[in-house]
Amino acid sequence: MAKNKTTKTKKSSLTDVQNQIAQISNAPMLKDDVRATRSDRPEYAKYFASRPSSHKPLSTKETLKLFASADASIARLIDHRKQRELNIFISCSNLDFVLERSLINADVFPYLREVGKALGIVVNLPCDLSLTPAYFKNVHAIESLRNAEIKRCRETSVGFSYIQLFGQSYGPNVLPTLIPAHAFDDIMCVMEENEHIEEVVLFTKWYHLDNNAAPPQYKLQPINTFIQDYISADKEKHEAAEQQWLETVEKLETALTIATTHYLDSDWRETYQTSELHSEFKQGILSQSPAVNGKVSLAFVREFDSIDLNLPLSLNFADLKEETSKDAGGSKVFLRHTVDTSKRARLDDLKSRLSNSNTKTFTNKLPSPSVLVSNPPDPYLQNFLDTLCDSLVNSLIAAAPNSEREPTPLEADVAAHVEIATSHGNYFFPTATLLDEVSNVVDYLDNRENTSPLYIHGPKGIGKTSFMSHILKEINDVKESNCCVMIRFIGAGHSTTSGIELLSSLCEQMISTIATIDKSFEPVELPHTAEEMSSVFPKTLALFSARKTNLVILIDGCDELQTTSSDSSLLFSWIPSILPRGIKLILSSDSVCPLHKQLISISNSQVIELHPWSEADASRFIKAKLKDRGRTINEAQSSYISECLSPFCTPLVAQLIMYEAGSWPSYLESIESIPIRNQSDSLIDKMLDKLEGKHGAIIIRATFGYLFYSVEGGLSTNELLDVLSLDDKLLNMLEKVLPPDCLKLQRRFPSVVLRRILQDCVGILEDRSTADGTIVWGFSHNQIKAAVGRRTKTMEATLRSNLADYFSGRYSDGKPLAPNAEPIPRYVDTQKLINHQGNANIRMIMELPHHLIALKEWKRLGRFLSDLNVLDVLGHRGTRRSLLRPGTARAMLLNLWSIWENETSMDVSVMYMKSFSVWQKETTPSLRDSNRRMKSIAVFLKDLGSENSKMRYFDKAREIFDLLLSREIKEFGEHHPAVESTRRMLESCVANLRGRATKGKTLTKLRKGSVGMRRDSSIVTPMKKNKQDGVVSPALSKRIDDSPIVLSPIKMEGEGEDSVEDEIERVMLEESYGQGISVSFNAAVVEGTMNGKPQDSYFFSKKEESL
Repeated sequence: MAKNKTTKTKKSSLTDVQNQIAQISNAPMLKDDVRATRSDRPEYAKYFASRPSSHKPLSTKETLKLFASADASIARLIDHRKQRELNIFISCSNLDFVLERSLINADVFPYLREVGKALGIVVNLPCDLSLTPAYFKNVHAIESLRNAEIKRCRETSVGFSYIQLFGQSYGPNVLPTLIPAHAFDDIMCVMEENEHIEEVVLFTKWYHLDNNAAPPQYKLQPINTFIQDYISADKEKHEAAEQQWLETVEKLETALTIATTHYLDSDWRETYQTSELHSEFKQGILSQSPAVNGKVSLAFVREFDSIDLNLPLSLNFADLKEETSKDAGGSKVFLRHTVDTSKRARLDDLKSRLSNSNTKTFTNKLPSPSVLVSNPPDPYLQNFLDTLCDSLVNSLIAAAPNSEREPTPLEADVAAHVEIATSHGNYFFPTATLLDEVSNVVDYLDNRENTSPLYIHGPKGIGKTSFMSHILKEINDVKESNCCVMIRFIGAGHSTTSGIELLSSLCEQMISTIATIDKSFEPVELPHTAEEMSSVFPKTLALFSARKTNLVILIDGCDELQTTSSDSSLLFSWIPSILPRGIKLILSSDSVCPLHKQLISISNSQVIELHPWSEADASRFIKAKLKDRGRTINEAQSSYISECLSPFCTPLVAQLIMYEAGSWPSYLESIESIPIRNQSDSLIDKMLDKLEGKHGAIIIRATFGYLFYSVEGGLSTNELLDVLSLDDKLLNMLEKVLPPDCLKLQRRFPSVVLRRILQDCVGILEDRSTADGTIVWGFSHNQIKAAVGRRTKTMEATLRSNLADYFSGRYSDGKPLAPNAEPIPRYVDTQKLINHQGNANIRMIMELPHHLIALKEWKRLGRFLSDLNVLDVLGHRGTRRSLLRPGTARAMLLNLWSIWENETSMDVSVMYMKSFSVWQKETTPSLRDSNRRMKSIAVFLKDLGSENSKMRYFDKAREIFDLLLSREIKEFGEHHPAVESTRRMLESCVANLRGRATKGKTLTKLRKGSVGMRRDSSIVTPMKKNKQDGVVSPALSKRIDDSPIVLSPIKMEGEGEDSVEDEIERVMLEESYGQGISVSFNAAVVEGTMNGKPQDSYFFSKKEESL
């Protein structure tokens, strides 16, 4: 009989974990692509088909009327935004549910994400704590992370927030990482009284008193403090160190058992002698309050009739203890494994509490663990997945927004900016100097004779955003009933990404408020161009003032408008130098921005400058905020911080130091090594260095880099997990620190790693909303974002490429590890442009084209933009199935096509007609659908011609409208509404062709001839001179009817390669179409310029021809 050293932790060794995962990873059920089939099964496809389609997007006019209604309160909107997530914690401490958890992630949650999209609920993937890397275990991060995750899910999730998986294993007891000081002293006291001196010495070695915690507590030290090889990259050294740690844990647990079993009451054992399963149960089920709005827990109990303890697969399905005997030499000899009855009793006690808790329980009885890997798969697995999926889907349906409509873009804007103000207002710290400045702002608001804007400025990190947020709070606290307040943070929301969007958002809110005040007021559609909006804003202010209602507008971060706005000509030209009576405008900006002097001029020197804090104020802020977080610092640490703060510092520096000092225990000796300095940039770099040292430079730079290069200011948790899961370089690096072979079950970035990073980034990252209401992670301050940009500059191409691949859905069915290899499922979002309910994927539309532009992938960009569904979503008058304003969508599509056209010199109309032809072949549409698509294309081409002064797009649009008109007359008759609509479109297009004014293009001069008029019929042919042989060849021929016209010589400068030719074409079309005119030129030679250089001469010759 073999001899073995007895150890209670044998089944938690690396070898057993590896064997367990290896066997489970070959389970037939896991090999099937179950994810791809669930939505195709009729019983699950019904969840899409039975839901009514989302409400059709509203016009601006309808939006303003709805926003003015009483039910559209800001509080309701903010609550609506918060109640849109399903966050579930799945108990995952033991290895007996490895297969079920893997199948849940592979099958159930990808399907739930699609259902959630149809219901307007974001389904976040669960955090799997079983995939914990060694460096997490080294600092005992699992307990705090688990408690934080359970709390987060309970507070933020709709429907179920916790799933308990019960097998027949209670699991090994785990050491508490934190023990209150009074409890620790009691434990040590009883052990000393009973002469357990060795155990006392061991405990005081591994647990240190932290007086910086409130109340004080003893903290378990990192493993590598005394076992340095625990985080070694050398596998043998690490395994030896882990075994040494397991032996240490056994001694510490034995000492705790002695104390809690023999000398203390049972409550102590319940607190300090529990397994991870027990801890999760207490946090997830026993700590829950009674169900509110259907929020309950789920529990699945699985029991086997028999477990063969001699099979390696069975070792993790029951709590075992070893029976031993002694041989002749006195050594222990292993006899057999037996079930640990004491742990089984504790597990049965937990199961018995389910009936008294707010938990829905399902029980399954199986013959043995071998059914989990049987071939074909046992029906239990499919039934388990279906039961779980049905429960969660029903929970989603019950929790879906029951309002008749989703928030409009305006409502989402207002709610997002109010949330930002609420969040940043918490950072306002009332120093004497700041309170004086608040008083100055109040005086400005009370002074009705002051008609100038107020300008607030200061250096970066001075606290302008928190100051503006506090001003909003002050105004709301004291404002009268006839006073309205509006706030915008430039660069922080989708309504402030450009000047026109900022003005549109403010004007819409003002008009909606006017409609509330004046019931006779009829809201009007707002224009979509920068020039028009710059004149509309002051007019809207005047309309508001005429209603004798006070209005305060706060705009923070005006320096950001210069970098984010494409409307550079619009910058602040819309701000009137004299505000209408009752209107107050408060602006804030960085003191060193190029617009600083302009803003001072606009405000007529009505300026408030914010100054850095004194060392005393900064110290008071740090200590006050630490107290709010249940922390403090000792005298030595306080002195060190004071030296670093002296003599002055910005609030940003004080805030970052506060977050850093919050992690200092009182026993920390090397204070000088803490990376803090008075300069914010240096401090930010040091904090990023610390994060990279903790989690790895590759992981941190990739995570932050994806956030930095995202277009809408960040990525959601799911998006970040998905795009990280497509980064094989990152996953290959993680394989070295994760439990062996765990990525064989699922090749995905472990959610537990991302959750830990987010937990460590408090103060660095914050959540915010995007155009479609998605909550994303972004940087809390522009200085932090700039520091990340410097670090990730060399990774830009790779990061953008991965983002483009993700948002295009390129690897939604799997990504191979090498070229020509079989794709491996990554279980990422499918990224459908139009979902089951006909709603647009706004995240895809906002992100993908910009990454393709940065990567110069013009073919992919052209294919994407010419997709007719994109035209439906973004087209000016198409079927818009999005949360974007029509003006925003139109401007975006026009801008993207302009960039593509400039880079490729290809024709947009050709791309659309190709897509139209493919669509017709693939879908065989009805005549009505075909006409609708054609009309969308024609309208957009007309808009594109108007935007870019390309007359060929006007002409193409006219051709399509001509064809549509003949089709519709044939189908509906002459006076059908559809015919009248198309006729109006055609007339509008013709009017543009006739009346298109010359803009930005001129002819340098006319010489060697003159421009005249003749009444005879003719065909006028512009002739382009061939430089090599002097031959004049036809370039364009247009038919012109007999009618008089006056052509005036026009001075013109070329803007591009086609400047002169386009202008000639414009003149010909403009003056000929439908006018019945005759034009002739007597050897007129026109010279143009391109980029300041002479262009070919154009000869106009008259050719007589009878019409």
